[in-house]
Amino acid sequence: VPEFYDSQLEPDPRLMELEDEFRENNMPVLERFFQLFDRIVRYYTDLLRFIEDLKAGLYIQQSLEGMLSDPEGKQLMIEAAYLHGVLLLLLDLRIDPKAKEIMVVCFYRYKVRCSPYSADKHKFAGGGPICSDTLMHEYKCSC
Repeated sequence: VPEFYDSQLEPDPRLMELEDEFRENNMPVLERFFQLFDRIVRYYTDLLRFIEDLKAGLYIQQSLEGMLSDPEGKQLMIEAAYLHGVLLLLLDLRIDPKAKEIMVVCFYRYKVRCSPYSADKHKFAGGGPICSDTLMHEYKCSC
């Protein structure tokens, strides 16, 4: 699908110029949004890893049962889950789902495909997309 859109842009120098201008002017903003999305996913995966490590007994003085039986440990676990929920709610309230999709597609298009960056470097920490209600390939990147 990306080749289809590229083939439409390449014959028209005006469109290529607009695309280059958009990239120059908006890439820092796209990078910041992508970092936000990535950090939210990373927080979630780190929290899950911590819980799994507690279950597996990796920490000498703590276990999941011991942490949940302690009032302070229970409070910390609840606050960690609550914080993740707040992050997701704020993300959904402040940024339109279609806009999230377009920003991620534009980021990948400009940063991963058009530069020497590796695609693995720019994957979300969780390995999946942050926006689950739509598919990225349904949208033509309006960049």
